[in-house]
Formats: sequence, structure tokens, C-alpha cells
Amino acid sequence: MSNGLPVGVALIGPGDLVSRVEAVCAEYPDVRPIALPYGHEDETVDLVRAAHDEADALLFTGVVPWTMAQEARLLDRPAAYVSYNGATLLRGLVELLRLGHDVSGASIDILPPGQVEETMREAHLPTAKLQILGYRPGLTSEDFVAFHRLARERGATVAITCLRSTYEVVEHDLPALRLLPSRHSIRDALGTLVLRVRDARSTDAQIAIGLIELDPGGRVDVRELTALGGSLARVDGDTYLLITTRGPLRELTHDFTRLPLLDTLGAGARIGLGLGGTAAQAEARARRALTRAGKLGPKSAVAALDEGTEVILSAAPADSVTPATPASLTVVSRRVGLRKETLQRLRGLAEAEATGELTARTVSTGLGIEEGSARRLLKRLERAGLAEQIGSRNEGRSGRPPVIYRIRL
Repeated sequence: MSNGLPVGVALIGPGDLVSRVEAVCAEYPDVRPIALPYGHEDETVDLVRAAHDEADALLFTGVVPWTMAQEARLLDRPAAYVSYNGATLLRGLVELLRLGHDVSGASIDILPPGQVEETMREAHLPTAKLQILGYRPGLTSEDFVAFHRLARERGATVAITCLRSTYEVVEHDLPALRLLPSRHSIRDALGTLVLRVRDARSTDAQIAIGLIELDPGGRVDVRELTALGGSLARVDGDTYLLITTRGPLRELTHDFTRLPLLDTLGAGARIGLGLGGTAAQAEARARRALTRAGKLGPKSAVAALDEGTEVILSAAPADSVTPATPASLTVVSRRVGLRKETLQRLRGLAEAEATGELTARTVSTGLGIEEGSARRLLKRLERAGLAEQIGSRNEGRSGRPPVIYRIRL
């Protein structure tokens, strides 16, 4: 699989799981694992910050540390977590049955209730007495311990947990099993993550052209723009041409969401940015973006990322940008070129999922559109910084497992 520079992947989780993932990394000659084990998941944020300068990607051993890093806004590069899929749960159920436990009365944490019940039904096991607390942001190991103890009072026969810190407490209260991700799940997450890094590296080499049109008296901070590693030239009058590549431009625009330097260009400035495989393609898109920027107001910027995706860039500084709220869906709709009603339905689909995760298949079913259209829709949100790939899921179908997205609307 090796086809270029090694991919530095930070492995973040409890020590035994990090070692488990590290062993799978040995199967990938182009992966350079960076083991960052913790004693407790509360150490996650510090470990992610420590990996900032060395890691190309972040792989978490479960959804809990991944969510903690996401809430701290530290997922600034490809990141994913290992999924505890149905096969992992089924293996644990078989082990408990072999030991003589009644799994029909289990208390189970972290896993989505729907996934647990489906796995139990497929194994022809009753579900009526199950007690399940699926994961959601904000829940801690203490919350899961309290859940299992309450479940025991309500008749739970065995506790099944995905969190080591929870297991180390509840194993003293009642029979307990800690689920461990399968090698297949680890390979699935790792393989998808490496492909994302490779794709990002290839994409970052795309040609990027910017057309900057200033009102009379406007000025360009040449030093700031040439820091992109490209070149800046005056075309005519108050119009400038910027030539660079996607990678530096993506960093300057914070993943094509904002362009703070708009505020440095005088009273009026319009910027059109275009990306393409060739200079001609990038320039054509830049001109199209500039035309649209001219219709938006005296100071505006638009980026044409491909033939079907144009996004409006905000001038707001990084520390003033907040996640989209219901009142801002109109703005988001303009930025990404999707109807507000579509965004509202997407938000509803995400809220209906225990973990807020979506795949092209769930979007296709929920919106009543073709799966290919759903895939393109999710890609458009990802390019606008409103969706992020976090892993993949084995849905029992042949071929490459579908990609899981976490959307922020």
C-alpha cells in the first residue's frame, strides 16, 4: 500500500487498546504509529495537543476520546475512531454465554440502542429486559458507572461496557465484560484514515488561483498573500492575480470557511478563488467566483471548489466563529448552495441518531434521494467545513464500507 511519504498516525486511548491498534499498524508499511496511551480518558485533550506537530492523522480507540477532542476543537486534521460494531458485541455475548451468564438481562453502555437490539435479534436473543445507555457528548465514566449500578438494582445480570475506566469500577459490583474492538474494525478505521490523508495530500497539490478586485484606493498586503508560497501580480488597474496551491489556501481560509484578510483590503474588495487540476480550470472557476462575489456586496469572497460547489467566505476572525444555529441556516444555505429545508431535514436526521452520525445511505433514505446524490451532498458540506469524516461502518454489504460523517448544523 505504500505510495509516498509515511503517514504519522497518533493512536490515542487506553494503553492496552493502543497496543492492539499498534499491532495492526504493522500491516501498513506506509503508516508510522505514534502511540499516545492514557491512564484515563480525561487526558485525551492534552495528548492530542502533544501530537499536533508530529501527527498527520488522529486515530482514537473509541467514540468517547474522539468526542472529547472534537468538543475541544482539536480535530484539525483527518481523524477517526475505531467503531465497536455489531460483530464486536456479538463476540462479547458469545463469551458471556459460554461462561453461563444470562445476557438477555444485560446493562450495556456506549453502543447505540438500535445497534444492540438488532445484534441481539440476529442472535435470536430476547431484548425486553435489556438496559442500554448509548453514548452522547457530556456523559462520563462516572455516569456509566451510576447507570450500571442502577441497572443492577433493577435486575441487570451482567454489565457490558466499552470504557476501561467504567469496567475497573463496575467489575466489583456485578459480573462485567469490557468490549474490545476487533482487528477488522481497527483495519477498517485505519485504512479509511490513511486513504483520507493520501487524498488530502493529493488534493492539496491542486492549482489555486485568486482574482482580487479592489475599489480605488484599496491596498493589498503583499507579504501576507505571498506567504502562501505562490505569486501575486497586478493584472490591470486594481485587479490582482494570486497563484498558489490548494494546501496553503486551505490553511489561510480555515478550510474554506473564512478569510480574515478581507478586512485588510480597504473599503471595498471582491475576491474570487478557484481550484482545479489545471491552471485554465482554476482560472475559469476563479472568474466565476469573482462574478458571484460582486453580487454579494462591497466586501466579499467566494471560493469555487469544483464545478458544483461554491462557498461564501466570512471575514470573521477564527475566535469569533461559532457553530451554526437554527437562525443561521439561511446563511449556511447561501454558503453551500443547498436549500434551507434540506439543511433542516439533515439536521433532523442527525439528531435522530444517538451519536449524530450519518452515512450516504441514511441520508439517501431520509431525504428520498439517490445514494450518489447523498454522497455528493455530504461531500459539499465537508468542503464547507460543516461535516467531517470520522470513520466507516460495516453494514453487511460487499465492497468498501460506507463513510460515516458527523455534521455540524
